[in-house]
Amino acid sequence: MDEKKEKKGLAQQLNVAFLLGVIFLSIASSAFISYVTYERERTAYIDHGKAVTNALANQMFIPFSGSTEELFSYSFQSYKGFQGVQKIVLFDEEFREIFAIKKGKDYELINGWQDVNSRNAKFERETEHAFYFTAQINKARDNSVNYLMVILNSPSVGAYAEAIFFSNAAIIVFIALILLLILGLLIKRLTKPLEDFSSIMIQAASGETGIRAHHDASAELSQMSESFNQMMGVIEKRSVDLEKSRDQAVRMAKIKSDFAANVSHEIRTPLNGILGMINLLKEMGLPRHQHEYLEVASKSGDSLLQMINDVLDFSKIESGHFELELKDLDLRLLLEQVALLYAEKTQVKDIELCLNLPTKDVLFVRGDSTRIRQVMSNLLNNAIKFTKFGHIALAARVVSHTNGRSLIEMTVSDTGIGIPEEALEDIFRPFGQVNAETSNEYGGTGLGLTIVSQMTKLMGGSVSVTSTLNEASCFKVLLPMKTHRIAFGEQPDEVELLAGKRVLLVEPFEETRSYLQGMFKAWGVSCQTVESLDEAVLNLNLELHSMGVPDVCLFNVDYSSGDMTSFLANFKKNEPFADIKLIPMVRFGSKVSAIDDSGTLISSSIDRPVRYEKLRMTLLDVFAGNKERAHEKIERKIKTNDILRGLKVLVVDDNATNRLVATAMLDELEVFSDVAENGQEALNAFKANNYDLILMDCNMPVMDGYEATRAIRALDAGLKQPAIIALTAKDKQADLDSCINSGMDDYLLKPFKLLQLLEKLEKVFGLPLTDGQLSDIELEESDGSVIVDSVFNELVANTGSGIQQIVQSYLLDSPIYIVTLIAAMEAGNTTKCLDLAHKIKGSSRNLGAECLVEVCVEIEEFWSQKTIDESAIALLVERLESEFSLVEASLNSKLATLKISSEGQMKRNKEVVLIVDDDQSTRMTVASVLEREGYQVELGSNGRDAVRLFEILRPNVIIMDAMMPVKNGFEACKEIKGMPGGESVPVLITTALESEKSVDLAFESGAADFVPKPINLSVLRQRVRQLLAKQSADQHVHKLAYKDALTGLPNRTAFVEQFQQELEHAKRNGTRTAIFFIDLDRFKDVNDSLGHEAGDILLKALSGRLINCIRSGDMLARIGGDEFVVVLSDMADDATPDQVA
Repeated sequence: MDEKKEKKGLAQQLNVAFLLGVIFLSIASSAFISYVTYERERTAYIDHGKAVTNALANQMFIPFSGSTEELFSYSFQSYKGFQGVQKIVLFDEEFREIFAIKKGKDYELINGWQDVNSRNAKFERETEHAFYFTAQINKARDNSVNYLMVILNSPSVGAYAEAIFFSNAAIIVFIALILLLILGLLIKRLTKPLEDFSSIMIQAASGETGIRAHHDASAELSQMSESFNQMMGVIEKRSVDLEKSRDQAVRMAKIKSDFAANVSHEIRTPLNGILGMINLLKEMGLPRHQHEYLEVASKSGDSLLQMINDVLDFSKIESGHFELELKDLDLRLLLEQVALLYAEKTQVKDIELCLNLPTKDVLFVRGDSTRIRQVMSNLLNNAIKFTKFGHIALAARVVSHTNGRSLIEMTVSDTGIGIPEEALEDIFRPFGQVNAETSNEYGGTGLGLTIVSQMTKLMGGSVSVTSTLNEASCFKVLLPMKTHRIAFGEQPDEVELLAGKRVLLVEPFEETRSYLQGMFKAWGVSCQTVESLDEAVLNLNLELHSMGVPDVCLFNVDYSSGDMTSFLANFKKNEPFADIKLIPMVRFGSKVSAIDDSGTLISSSIDRPVRYEKLRMTLLDVFAGNKERAHEKIERKIKTNDILRGLKVLVVDDNATNRLVATAMLDELEVFSDVAENGQEALNAFKANNYDLILMDCNMPVMDGYEATRAIRALDAGLKQPAIIALTAKDKQADLDSCINSGMDDYLLKPFKLLQLLEKLEKVFGLPLTDGQLSDIELEESDGSVIVDSVFNELVANTGSGIQQIVQSYLLDSPIYIVTLIAAMEAGNTTKCLDLAHKIKGSSRNLGAECLVEVCVEIEEFWSQKTIDESAIALLVERLESEFSLVEASLNSKLATLKISSEGQMKRNKEVVLIVDDDQSTRMTVASVLEREGYQVELGSNGRDAVRLFEILRPNVIIMDAMMPVKNGFEACKEIKGMPGGESVPVLITTALESEKSVDLAFESGAADFVPKPINLSVLRQRVRQLLAKQSADQHVHKLAYKDALTGLPNRTAFVEQFQQELEHAKRNGTRTAIFFIDLDRFKDVNDSLGHEAGDILLKALSGRLINCIRSGDMLARIGGDEFVVVLSDMADDATPDQVA
């Protein structure tokens, strides 16, 4: 609008243009008239001067009686009245002044006029004050005067011209003003309709509606008005339509957003229930294959839940309902927890997950831990999805720190497929993926990176990506966060035990080396790093003669190049290396025996990715000597009453470890039991089975033990009531009274011993169940042990071989509980914190992990307070993880020393089918179908597994996916077909690739058949049956073609082929071969007289005797009826065949 106001109106522009034209015209015309007038007056003045000069020159010839001076003076007097004459000068022939006369002012003479040669006057020069004229005087009276100069003053020609200029200008201006006034009136009349029209258009432009123009002053204006009115009508109609469309679009967008959020929530709610039930099923001690099925269902459900959460988060962000929850958090601990969640997922794909986090800075920042975890989880999940080999690195560093605020940089880099440069701009857009092929191959919603970008922006940060196609990608997140506390160099007092120690680190990945080196530097530990086992051995030998051997050797088991067996053997056979403590870095969740296969003692182990606190506690444990003795001797003397053996018992507990402990104790008593996970299940089970005894946990989901007991007691009086013994970790009298008041017969405090259980049973049933106490456990307890030996050994004595399953279940479930508990603590979920802490406390007490029990008690007390000190949460989390690390290491060590015998491998008594697929869901589904068909099923996840398992198992059929990590199905099939025995094993290729090329590749690699995905299970069953039937038929045909049906000896066909090979062998090696033909005399008479059955018996007997007479390398064949042939190979001389005959 400002620009429009500054613009001049049409009338004003016309007025200004006319005014400027008048001014220019007046100036130009006045100047021109003045110039013409000036030139005309000047020319007339010069002509006047010439005339005066000529007249004076001619005067010199007039007869005069006086002197020349008198004549000249007389002449001057007569001409001085002429206009402008000021001075007359006479010159002689030498141009010397001889006489001069002036009128007034004296004017200076000029030079340069001396070339005068004419009697006519000549205008010589014009100066500022005078005009100069000259003339030649000839035939003067005395011939002494030759030249004349006349000087005229400058006339007022300029003033005259100036006066003319201004007078002309004044006249023109006056006339122009009159015309301007007239023109103004005319212009105003002409432009008034335009101004009105312009005003109407301005109103229309400002958004007013219903405006119309009505101007008919001229045809043009009338046409413009009509066009304008039509245009306004169209615009108003379109505006109404657009507003309706906009309102509808906004309404639909809101409906869609609300629908996505509501539906995602509604789907997530039952899905959480499904996953919860699956997790409960997994904890019920089901058989291995059932547990694997549940694991597939659980992972599939987790993937679905993740996609639903992505959609829900995206909807929240789009609708503006997304809020941040800022709390103090330990950033390094948070990132380690995130990495821990993805450790197993990376190992399944055979890729390494590396960490490189700040070690000098104990960084506490204020931020939203849930959103930071989600951002980094999405980036890690994205990296894992698109990385087939190599490694993934999660790194963080403090970029800057000023005035209590820090700029934190977190990066996730991978060695995956990379991103094309043209796709980098779209990678963070909703539903954006590199291309449709990538989406089809790798799946996903395309929202992960979008949510990362939007969440990062909400937290005031930014995310960027750099990538090289087919090589690597790196996602960088920058977050400005308020720093709660940065403690430089602060370490727990126990770290003093590590100061001055020396470590040899064998690690091929640079990121992990950097992280571990930072840890060692912070703890005062000297660290020497190498990348391979061979370099490590060389380094040890060099240091042996210089600085001495290191205290610890930390080595990556899976990725360090070199011979691991040879490497470990060095520590056993070289005495100087015997004192080095060996700590292998193993896959997450892997167990390592205390004594390696080579006999080398392993001090401890740590799983990858290596975490700060876990490594610190492992090293402290190793150097402090907190290790249990290697051998335990346990005796138990329990005699079970026949009445007890016949009891029907139900164990009710929501914790899988607690259930296993109780059932294992009952198994030792030869009492078989059922299990339930909550009070509702217990009630239903009792109604169906009418148990004699129920061991009831008190705190459970769905229905707790108190409510379940009351419900059981309230059942029909005709139903036999069971004995109910409470299992509780609460030892307060009020809690124990609650057990009795609810109708329970007695209670057992967790952890309980078998003897205590027997005593309770004796009390409840009134029967003498034991004839003696448990014998003392012959095991010395180590001071300060993480596990209370008396409790653990008692548990071993009570459960026998069941202890292995109990400990493994505890080590499998506890990390999940702990990670969930930490998340609940950070989220401030009091109920969940108390529930999980109680679960961990109960299961830990059973195993004697009192240090962890104490932490759980502190957590329960902490979250039972009315006010929560959030700054103490990080310390509790650190203690919880630290204590569990010690418990985990101690339990692994105890399991290794127990040496409980296993049942051995199952003997194969049916066809073996090897299923190889990188998708666990597919593996489990196909395995389930084939196991129901009665086949023995073995599983592999990549082509390398297929080759290895083929060598071990020699399966009857292989069902193998085409596209897998490490080695694809085509390559594995080709390799198997080239192995001994591989040609006869049919391979069935399965793939989702829908191209003729993939089918060609399958058959070129040697596959027997091809099945597209999704797999039709009925078709697959039929294909497997056909392949096995064909294999059996081929074997039968081979037998018929090359074996004699009666005697089982090679037939004529086999003899001919083998004899040809034998002749070629003899020819190549220069050896001798002999052949014997044997037949039975009068064999036909035997058949004719005694029958063919007798003849057959005779032939079998003969063949048996002949086999026993020849060498193992010789050949015996039946070539017809009663005809046999023997081929002797590698004869020493010609006499040998005679001796054999």
